[in-house]
Amino acid sequence: SKYPIINSYIISLPSNDKDGGREAIGAVISLNDRKILVISVHISHLRDSDDLRKEQLQHIINQPFFSFGYDAIFIGGDFNQIITDELLTDLQQSGFNIKDTHNGFEKVGNDYTFTNGKVYKKIDHILQLSLNEKPTPQVVDSTIVFNETDIELGIKASDHNGVMISVEI
Repeated sequence: SKYPIINSYIISLPSNDKDGGREAIGAVISLNDRKILVISVHISHLRDSDDLRKEQLQHIINQPFFSFGYDAIFIGGDFNQIITDELLTDLQQSGFNIKDTHNGFEKVGNDYTFTNGKVYKKIDHILQLSLNEKPTPQVVDSTIVFNETDIELGIKASDHNGVMISVEI
């Protein structure tokens, strides 16, 4: 890591036998005397499993280390679902203000993070959790990345495009 990692976590997630085991990984990063918790997820891909995906996210947010007083918390990765206001409202019952960092920025080109030529969806996200109405640090930009085919190889890095944020510390 470019910045010191002062702690790390592996979180076993609730899962379905058809999905196999799922885990999230977390790291506490020290940046300018601030503690930032970053969690990477790959939530269940099973069809008609919105309840399981919500349970997996809630399980992450309910981890005891979430109460350690971080200056910022980000959960990012493949959520395998569109983030709806209803889902955010349900997750906010945990006491955190939660926002999808990619919403609210002017988009150039398409906004999809997954496409197979037939299906176009925005299912990869970075959520910011805060105990305040206005989260700090401020996310100042959000961009879709890894969405171009490599000219030499003729392939993309993944079947998913990534989401990258810029944060003002």
